[in-house]
Amino acid sequence: MSYNRIYIFGGTASGKTNLAKKISKKLKIPTYSTDNLIYKRKWDEKYSDKEKNRRVLKLAKKKRWIVEGVHRKSWINPILSKADLI
Repeated sequence: MSYNRIYIFGGTASGKTNLAKKISKKLKIPTYSTDNLIYKRKWDEKYSDKEKNRRVLKLAKKKRWIVEGVHRKSWINPILSKADLI
């Protein structure tokens, strides 16, 4: 089976980013952090809910991605519904 859309979920400092990078390198799939969907500047300035949702929907439509993050709120559902593997 081929996985083109992978969501990696876990707690802070659990190795999500490292795992995403390793899988990305092996499968040649781009990787994204949920933090970058929320924050304009890391942990400082957030996107509006409208912009965050737009960014999530745009990413979910891509054919290949690895998304990693700690976020479990409903705004991430478009990513979860398109994931081949969580």
